[in-house]
Amino acid sequence: MKKILLFLSCALLLGCKDNFDITKLNGTDKLVVYCFPSPGDTTDINVGRSQPVNGKGNAVMIADASVTYQVNGVALTIRNLGDGHYQAIGQQREGDRITLSVKANGLPGTMAETTIPTRLAIEKFEVDTVNMYDRDYEAFRESERFAVTFTDDAASEDFYAVKLVQKIGHHFRNLRINTHDEPAINGMSDIDYDFGFDDSSYQNVVFFTDKSINGRRYTLHLGMPYRPFSPPHRIELYRISPEYYRFIKSINDVSNNDMGKIGLAPITPTYSNVRGGLGVLGGCSSGLGPWLVGEED
Repeated sequence: MKKILLFLSCALLLGCKDNFDITKLNGTDKLVVYCFPSPGDTTDINVGRSQPVNGKGNAVMIADASVTYQVNGVALTIRNLGDGHYQAIGQQREGDRITLSVKANGLPGTMAETTIPTRLAIEKFEVDTVNMYDRDYEAFRESERFAVTFTDDAASEDFYAVKLVQKIGHHFRNLRINTHDEPAINGMSDIDYDFGFDDSSYQNVVFFTDKSINGRRYTLHLGMPYRPFSPPHRIELYRISPEYYRFIKSINDVSNNDMGKIGLAPITPTYSNVRGGLGVLGGCSSGLGPWLVGEED
């Protein structure tokens, strides 16, 4: 499908020989911290340690770390759930300033800050069945299309995330969202695809900014292939902090840039706002659409 990329890949494989030794990129272990606070009374915190390039085995979770989690300067109670999983217990609201620091024996300490964004409301939600172009199939397919209306704040630069969640029993998974009909999200052209770029999203969560919709009441148009007997599913729309957005964008930029993977474009490192370590502390606030259920079988 990507003929240009295939040709260039073959040319590189036939014409280059590199004796690069990856083991020379050795380094020291660092704490890896992930935490995504939102309005509520509990917040999950995951703590592990990185390994040098020539390290052996999988990343190791840290079960005995010292975790300090503050909301507007007030420390919350930390519950150790085991195996590197911790939980901060205490109420937090939109606009709260969150500070997280983690220490563990033999590793540099870390500190990160973020602010929980203002709550996002879905003002109107509609669904219909239409034919939408599916780039994976290079054809129009019968699709369930969701119209999700919200209002962007003109006074601030805002960052958003949207996902399509499917519920099967007690398990949830994110489905791939078709954004072909949504100009605020889909900025890819056919030429971009030909040159090895893609619009796949990390864990099927789509991220975008308010660059083209600043201050407007706007309706997103999102789709999925129509299935008459589909399990319950719903759209979840989030306002996210700048740190959260930059972290996910850095992951997507690497995974979607096939030219960079073969050395024809620069690949930037994954963004982190965890000083002294790796990972991210990023705030979010959600607006939830209704659960939708397909026809009875």
